[in-house]
Amino acid sequence: MYFKLAMRNVKKSYKDFFIYFITLTFSVSLFYVFNSFENQAAIMELSEGQNMMVKALTTVMSVMSVIVAFVFAFLILYANSFLIKRRKKELGLYTLLGMQKKKISLILITETLFIGVISLVTGLLLGYVLTQGVTVLSAHMMAVNINYKFVFSLSATVKTILSFGVIFLIVMIFNQTILGKFQLIDLLRANRINEESSIKRMWVAVVFFIIGVIGLGAAYRWALEPQQLIMSLGPIVLLGSVSTFIIFKSFSGFLLKFMQTNKRHYFKGLNMFVLRQVSAKVNSTYKMMALISLMLLFGIGTLVTGFNLNSVMNSQLEATTPYDLTTSVMQTTDPQSDVMSKIGINSIEGVKHAQQLEIIGIGLDTSIFNDSLKPGKEFGFDSSVSFAKLSQYNQFRQHANKEPLVLTGNQVYLHKTGMESQMSMSNVHEIVDLDKAHVTINNAEYSILHDDQTLAVQNGGFMETLFIVNDDVYESMRPSVDYINTVVAVDLEEENNSKVESTLNQRFEALVGENGHVYSLSSKDMIENMQGIELMFTYIGLYLGVVFLVSSVVVLALQQISEASDNQQRYQILNKIGVEEKMSNRSIFKQNAMYFMIPLVVALVHSYVGIKAVNINLNLAGLAPTTLQPAIITMTMVLSIYLIYFVITYMTSKSIIKGK
Repeated sequence: MYFKLAMRNVKKSYKDFFIYFITLTFSVSLFYVFNSFENQAAIMELSEGQNMMVKALTTVMSVMSVIVAFVFAFLILYANSFLIKRRKKELGLYTLLGMQKKKISLILITETLFIGVISLVTGLLLGYVLTQGVTVLSAHMMAVNINYKFVFSLSATVKTILSFGVIFLIVMIFNQTILGKFQLIDLLRANRINEESSIKRMWVAVVFFIIGVIGLGAAYRWALEPQQLIMSLGPIVLLGSVSTFIIFKSFSGFLLKFMQTNKRHYFKGLNMFVLRQVSAKVNSTYKMMALISLMLLFGIGTLVTGFNLNSVMNSQLEATTPYDLTTSVMQTTDPQSDVMSKIGINSIEGVKHAQQLEIIGIGLDTSIFNDSLKPGKEFGFDSSVSFAKLSQYNQFRQHANKEPLVLTGNQVYLHKTGMESQMSMSNVHEIVDLDKAHVTINNAEYSILHDDQTLAVQNGGFMETLFIVNDDVYESMRPSVDYINTVVAVDLEEENNSKVESTLNQRFEALVGENGHVYSLSSKDMIENMQGIELMFTYIGLYLGVVFLVSSVVVLALQQISEASDNQQRYQILNKIGVEEKMSNRSIFKQNAMYFMIPLVVALVHSYVGIKAVNINLNLAGLAPTTLQPAIITMTMVLSIYLIYFVITYMTSKSIIKGK
């Protein structure tokens, strides 16, 4: 009997259950897709380095899935509570007819199991389909071939079933607990109750608002300090979150009274009705609206940051891989010059072109600029200052199709790394007033020539402060040499020729023996590593960003659809007293728009500051974006999704209110 009644309820209330079903299906499919990455990678032709990145990404995604599971649990519980609220009157009638609460609970459990099993199966089937497309996209991003076959992950399937099984169990317990607390009168009068503000006095609401703004300002200022977002993330998020809740709580106390100050606007059309409805809703849902703003912040922040990092790394990749292979040969004792001749590099078959840049240190560091620092600037720590000869440096400029550099007798040139957004270890360009600074070499003073031109002298960029000097000045420094770091840049006749690379490394190692260190980096290794990092940022950004973004708009949509159900009788009364349908539709639109806009505006302010704070810290690692294009594209996508959900919510609300 109870099973038949539960099935009849599902069929009868299919519109309400459809929202719940879609929420569950989306959650299951997304959870499966991002937990099946290890099986997706199994059909790709990956190198050893790419395999390591895949394992790292799989580990990260497993950790992220724990967070996502909690978010989905919240989303499903909220969708379920919406469903319960919509059916309070029905549950009240069951009670009025003499049905025991444990029997009603059994009906709810049966309904939850039925919807849960169907949505779980449907979500997994959708996940299996989406996984095929995600696999192709991942292979494209990593520039690898795939031996295509249908991708299926048993471990991801089991993990999804177990995770959502636990969530469904929690939903059942939640329903039983909530049902036990309801009184019959509450169930029968649920759609007639309007919330009143918990803040009765206007001045109290204003004080709350000021406290929230001050707290939020302090969190913003704290986050915008370099390195503080990394070192104090938890306290900053906590302060910002509490302040956001306080601000939304204050809204419930003065929003309506503030709107009433403009009498002309307040009494125009149905504005009075709309504003009272929105104010009443804010009173009862300010906690949820604050939480939505924070979820939107995390969604927007992770998406924008992920795509920003991808854009930066893509722009840096070409600039920092100008050669097939670069080798840095560091010698601190018995340094030898002309490394290329000593290893016979031109006799190695497969080498198309090679050139070297000797870089020497004579015991100087960035403390030599302490008298020329810009106001308020300082070095975080002192790092080495190195020198290279002009003739060799011009060979690298010629390879990059740049004009040769010319120095007068009293000039040195400050090299700028090929990574446009990367700061050097000392960051001399940013910290020192180079027009006033000078360099003293062998008791002779040299002015500093500098410009904005960049040049990569080795794969991956050069991190030290490097000055280029005339050849005679360079030779005069040799008696004071502490070390020689010779950068050898090689172009191969065939790209990614591992045999030639191995031969070169063996000869370099044999040359320096125990008196030095050899570090080689091929363009292939850099590209593979960068592609793996890009894939990781993309997956994490999409996974968390989409989850938080969609969860936010789903909650907003459910709240407004629930509000539409509550307002159905109110709009019917308005129609009976002569309100035109056009005016009624406009009021529904305004009510939905205000409810969607309030948390969005707060989230956009949070996101602006949050993304700026992230970029300040990324700048310390040379990964700050140099263009707004990725952020603009991402925000356009986010706002488009938001707009789509708003339109769907408005149309659904109007349909419910009109009884269509």
